[in-house]
Amino acid sequence: MAEELSARELQHLLSELIFLKPQKIIITGGEPLMRQDIFDLFDKFRKVPGSKKIHLCLMSNGILVDRKAASKIAGLFDEVRISVDGLPEINDILRGNGSFEGALIAIKNLKNAGISPGVSITVNSLNLPGLGDFLSYLIDELLITNFHLSMIKSFGASLNHPEFFCSIDKAGKVIEDFWQNRFGKFNLPVNRSRPALAGGWNCGLGSHINILPDGSVYPCHILSIPEFLLGNIRKERIGKIVSGQDKLAYLRSINFSELIESDNSLKDIFKRGTCFGEVCRKEPGLLKKYKF
Repeated sequence: MAEELSARELQHLLSELIFLKPQKIIITGGEPLMRQDIFDLFDKFRKVPGSKKIHLCLMSNGILVDRKAASKIAGLFDEVRISVDGLPEINDILRGNGSFEGALIAIKNLKNAGISPGVSITVNSLNLPGLGDFLSYLIDELLITNFHLSMIKSFGASLNHPEFFCSIDKAGKVIEDFWQNRFGKFNLPVNRSRPALAGGWNCGLGSHINILPDGSVYPCHILSIPEFLLGNIRKERIGKIVSGQDKLAYLRSINFSELIESDNSLKDIFKRGTCFGEVCRKEPGLLKKYKF
């Protein structure tokens, strides 16, 4: 990857993003706290008129969240998600020795600083058998009330570990059983975040953008591949890349229900919770058909 954006380039980008009026900006990585200027960047951002209307979310593994960092995070961010994938014997296999303990310390520091963190869990074949016990631990021992569960996808380090992939149906059953045993059948939460299309649905495709450290802009982190490049902020302004972007409108128009009707072989692929980018990576025919 090319050189990361400089502090000046990031300040310019953040100032421009205000005029696009996004509901939320999620800062993730890698580990975003590895940037030593991150607090200075967002302190300056929060002083720009209109910035406080934008929900800022920080995603971190928690290792660098000491008491001083937690205090700064609480003053700048509206939401914090700490990535933990299971109890220590599972999490540390997936995320490295000591990462579970580091995440626990981060959660404690954040709570003491006045912000209640959520926990982000990547569901995979290794942590799925003990997922219910882990969720109970988070609720009962850490008093966590905000969870973000997502399926492992063909991205980053997971590309080297195909054995960690698991069925979305199987994962859904485990999560549903846990929820109903814990809270009752009629309290199962419904995900209303998926955009509705006329007579169909998709995964939110075209409703977000993903900006990489080198300034490249893509529709999402899974579709961060050459076939779906929108542009680069080092070459043109983010407003020009996004505003009136026919490519994003084109992606928003993709209707999974219509895809299934046009090709019955896709029926077992496109289900609720399906990621279009994940399917495209596995189905070369779709990638060729829908690439820009």
